[in-house]
Amino acid sequence: MGTGGSGQSQSQSHSSTTGSVITGPAQGSPLIACGMDQCTATADQECCANPDGAICEPINAKCIGTAMHCSSVANCVADEVCCSHAMDNRLYSDCMQKPLCTNPQLCATSSECLNGKTCVADPHGIKYCQPTPGTSGTGGG
Repeated sequence: MGTGGSGQSQSQSHSSTTGSVITGPAQGSPLIACGMDQCTATADQECCANPDGAICEPINAKCIGTAMHCSSVANCVADEVCCSHAMDNRLYSDCMQKPLCTNPQLCATSSECLNGKTCVADPHGIKYCQPTPGTSGTGGG
């Protein structure tokens, strides 16, 4: 665990059924919050989050859980958010354009959550946006 990798950032790209372009964290900060630790997003490392916790691991370790390539808007370029998505029976987090994020958005603070949502942490320290109590919480993110 810990900050690792070469410090070089990488752009992740997955094709999806919607044809949306997913850029990954390479354009922003390469540091990804991984539970209580940080990973360096490189061609060789990602954060793997599952019910047992979150760890930094080599990409070729084939994460059993969510393969996180970003953890907040800090990892993305302008007009993108860090969004979770499913593809090929796996879960990922990648940077994508705000309108395309219809699944839970990952965050560092509530100020980056779309539609007035609140940034909360799960038991393993992975932060995501959820509807603020008393609001409808509709829309992406």
